[in-house]
Amino acid sequence: MSDENKIDCQRDIQQYIQEELTDAGMDATISYYLTSIYDHSVFEALSKVVQVSVAASAALHTRHMTLLTDIVHYISNSFV
Repeated sequence: MSDENKIDCQRDIQQYIQEELTDAGMDATISYYLTSIYDHSVFEALSKVVQVSVAASAALHTRHMTLLTDIVHYISNSFV
């Protein structure tokens, strides 16, 4: 498959998925990576997925800890 065909295929998939999400009333951002099992691109794409997931996990943890701290302060101030 030529590079041009790969890009056309990726564009068709992206458009189809976006239309399905819109029809379902979902607002989501999806990243796509062209990969091949015959070179390192599949490992690079997986690495990007892991990096985004770890960053999101760290942000969620920070928010959770802030909320927990606020709750503890609220409870301790309520009984003073």
